[in-house]
Amino acid sequence: MASFRFALRDPKAERETRIRLQVRYGSNKVTVYFGESVHPNHWNQGSQKVKGIKTAPEINGRLENIRTAAKNTHGQYLNTHDQKEPPPGELKKLIEIALNLRSKEPELDFFGYFEKFIKIQTLRCETDGKDPRKTVVKDYDRSLELLQEYSRKYMKLEFGNIDEEFYHKYVKFLKEAKAFKVNTVGKHIKCLKSFLNWSTGKGYNDNLTFRTREFKVLTEESVNFYLTEQELQIMKDLDLRPELERYRDSFLIAAWTGLRHSDFSRLTEENIDYEDKVIRIQTKKTGESVVIPFLPELKNVIEKYQEKDLPSYANQPMNRYLKEIGRTMSQKVQELNMNGELKLKDYSRLTTHVGRRSFASNMYFRGIDIEMIMAITGHRTEKLFRQYIKVSGEDKAAKFLKQAQEHKPVINLKIAQ
Repeated sequence: MASFRFALRDPKAERETRIRLQVRYGSNKVTVYFGESVHPNHWNQGSQKVKGIKTAPEINGRLENIRTAAKNTHGQYLNTHDQKEPPPGELKKLIEIALNLRSKEPELDFFGYFEKFIKIQTLRCETDGKDPRKTVVKDYDRSLELLQEYSRKYMKLEFGNIDEEFYHKYVKFLKEAKAFKVNTVGKHIKCLKSFLNWSTGKGYNDNLTFRTREFKVLTEESVNFYLTEQELQIMKDLDLRPELERYRDSFLIAAWTGLRHSDFSRLTEENIDYEDKVIRIQTKKTGESVVIPFLPELKNVIEKYQEKDLPSYANQPMNRYLKEIGRTMSQKVQELNMNGELKLKDYSRLTTHVGRRSFASNMYFRGIDIEMIMAITGHRTEKLFRQYIKVSGEDKAAKFLKQAQEHKPVINLKIAQ
């Protein structure tokens, strides 16, 4: 049962302090201020009334009217919602409207509130000095577009019909109609849940189905995909048309430097010191300066462009051409794998980031200290680095065997005379 009690904001104040209404029901608490103040010396906490001043009867009468209005507002909500308790934010808003403390907001539909949510998140980013296009706001924008498309094609979305049936149909829509991978589906479910949490807290939504176990954010472990040094050599030797050759070389630069696309795509002659045989660059993501040595494999690629511009492409078109290169590579690997020694992969999944992952993984398997690799890749902790390379059980066993053989002690046996 709900309780409606008055209390002072600061019972120990030395001057007048505001009176507040506190509504408690279940584990919920709502606090409403309504403009009345009194000195603590003139307040009886037991009776929740003003005492000792001429205006006490008038103020106490107003307090009772406020309590009655709050009780009626709570009761009306229960009667119109099958005795279901209101969200705290919703009850606070309704009581304040009943007391004429705020004007009733114009009703928005589901998507109107979603747009309002995005607008607030955008303003928050701008206040923090962040570019909204480079934050989760861009994901909220995309989620809104997807929900609007779903609403047009299948059912008009409202807060009330965001239930388990909708969840399973929407996940199916994202997987099949949009051909999204599991983690992308999970990202958009997470965006929807963030919006619904915000809407609930603001009192716009009272449907809490999205908080049940069924309404889960789907995830799957990312594919552990990198090219071994042998595979990188096969890629280097591919006979490609000139355009694809430049895309291939750009990827190889990533694979032998460990740079992100945002960095290797803007390399110029100014970054390359041919005398000291190193690359010097300030990384775009972290702002840190890194010095990358010319491995022999990198030197062979870089020197092709010593008298001309290094190959540089935007991420999306480069990924598209890498998939074409990957298909050519799959055919070549199958030709070279007559004895079955190579572990075949789906090279059509090549992306610019596979180059960076290949560098980290191959240097790890060469036995280079992790701290030295991290100094180039920019990983801040060993834990994150190990998660990044995601070494499989087979890889660990192979590395163990290699190092065990390299560090095998020499045993000299003396034969007794």
